[in-house]
Amino acid sequence: MTDGQRKTVEAEVKRRRLENVTFKPLQPIDVLSQSLCVADAHLVSLLPELEHCIIPSKFYGVLAAGRPTLFVGSLGGEVARVARDYDCGSAFEIEDAKGLAAEIVALRDDEERLRMLGENARRLFENEYSIGIGVNAWLRAVLKLAPQSGIPVETRGGAATA
Repeated sequence: MTDGQRKTVEAEVKRRRLENVTFKPLQPIDVLSQSLCVADAHLVSLLPELEHCIIPSKFYGVLAAGRPTLFVGSLGGEVARVARDYDCGSAFEIEDAKGLAAEIVALRDDEERLRMLGENARRLFENEYSIGIGVNAWLRAVLKLAPQSGIPVETRGGAATA
């Protein structure tokens, strides 16, 4: 959230006298995993017009932390599809504040479902998004392009022939 957004949210929390909301400063990278494990579930959002070009990086950290994602954005987008297909969270249109609030209450009241969604998230991360899988995907892409570029590619064992 930007500084301006944070100030708006903080003002609203103060106006409503909410005592169950805590604001923390941006956390250093070395404690990020601990920070992501504090929450029971995470809110991830993306403007629908950006769906074609990005996935919020927070989504991968949430999966790695083994927590459900509450996605707000296009129901036809990638994060919504993954949350639905892998049963690791829920998705809501931007205008659906009531649906999002109902899901938060439902997760609060159903610890077993909360746990299952988190386990599914972690399993998905390990099977599809871990660093080894990502590095191998990039390596395959580079090796596929290397013959076309004439650039020699080196691997751990020396030069590779593509």
